[in-house]
Amino acid sequence: MLLSVPLRIALWQLLIGVMGLLVWSVLGGWKEALAALFGGGIGALLSVYMALRLGAANDASLRDRVSTFYRAEVMKFVLAVVLFSIAALLFADVYIPLITTFIVGLTAYWFALLRIKD
Repeated sequence: MLLSVPLRIALWQLLIGVMGLLVWSVLGGWKEALAALFGGGIGALLSVYMALRLGAANDASLRDRVSTFYRAEVMKFVLAVVLFSIAALLFADVYIPLITTFIVGLTAYWFALLRIKD
């Protein structure tokens, strides 16, 4: 099965979230593990959102694609604020596992760039 690069990134971020769940379940407890999974899930959800928005504009003109990209980035930012606000309410006492797993999930973009061939 051939996945697009953005969907591959989202899959890697979800896998990093699951690894974060495992690591934080050993280091902390169930609430830390759930927070870590939520952090990885935020990254994956934002990537899936961008993949769907940009994928829908594939047949559009260049101007429309650029416009779609900028609108999608703004909505992605709003979605991130909403998701992190929810996370702050749910995991206020264990926010470190959430944010560290989200940050580690951002490395999926770097690994995706390594896989892109000229």
